[in-house]
Amino acid sequence: MSSKTKLKRKVAKWTGVPTTRSGRNAKIGRIITGGGCMVQTMCLICSAVALVSVIKSIINF
Repeated sequence: MSSKTKLKRKVAKWTGVPTTRSGRNAKIGRIITGGGCMVQTMCLICSAVALVSVIKSIINF
């Protein structure tokens, strides 16, 4: 293994940021979705919005 590769691996391990483009994209995707499926995340958001709507309509009733 070259010294450049070793240095890149050390930096990636120390910072937690991958050095490859695909690694960075995967990490960003996991951060956005919470590591799960985007469908689950969207269902959670929609449920929260629906719950707030119901509560607002009950309060204004």
